[in-house]
Amino acid sequence: MARSNDSTVVTVCWVDWDHPDPFGFYEHRILNWLEINNEEWESQYFHIVDFLRHYDLLRVGVDAQGVGGAVAERLQILLPNIEVLPVSSDSKVQNERWVHLTELIQRDQLVIPGHSKARRNRTWKRFNQQMSDLEKVY
Repeated sequence: MARSNDSTVVTVCWVDWDHPDPFGFYEHRILNWLEINNEEWESQYFHIVDFLRHYDLLRVGVDAQGVGGAVAERLQILLPNIEVLPVSSDSKVQNERWVHLTELIQRDQLVIPGHSKARRNRTWKRFNQQMSDLEKVY
């Protein structure tokens, strides 16, 4: 969950676990995003659960920094049939995720919706801009 000046972002991703590439990387397809801005945490929980109920999910990772541990516990209660994992956000782990994301992109293993109808969507445009603006700070 985000602090007051941040947004909360939920990304639904399908992974092709049955077909790794020769280097052990799996295709990841982004199915949908939800970005929540300026909404109280209590209502965010239900907004997230309502968004996720449309998908057959295996697990949900939650940023465990700050109040994230409590958020993960709350979502586990609200999503009893889904594994909810608190995910560390220390710089070492963030670097590992960044490297993995970069490798997926370089190997064409990250598929982002790109149909002309999707590209007209404000959510897609915002996601595309955020991905284009990504930079790693050392």
